[in-house]
Amino acid sequence: DVITANLFSELLIEALPRWRVVIRRRGKLVLSGIMRHQEQSVVDALERNVYRAIVIRRRGKWIAILAEPESKTRLKSKLRRLRSRSLLAA
Repeated sequence: DVITANLFSELLIEALPRWRVVIRRRGKLVLSGIMRHQEQSVVDALERNVYRAIVIRRRGKWIAILAEPESKTRLKSKLRRLRSRSLLAA
């Protein structure tokens, strides 16, 4: 599966949870239309929605991101890290 989207970053971020439901484990997202100053918010949203950015391309003020769903192994590891951080912060 491949989903391509050339949208404003706010719309991309809003759509990520919906795409997570329909995309297969080895599927890919190709996201573009992202301004350079919005890169971190999109990458953070990808992580919150259990994707990982594989490639980020920058050209001028624009960026494009190739992302994929996190594997179950990486997801479990990430959950352990998040839990330990929240325990340390408490």
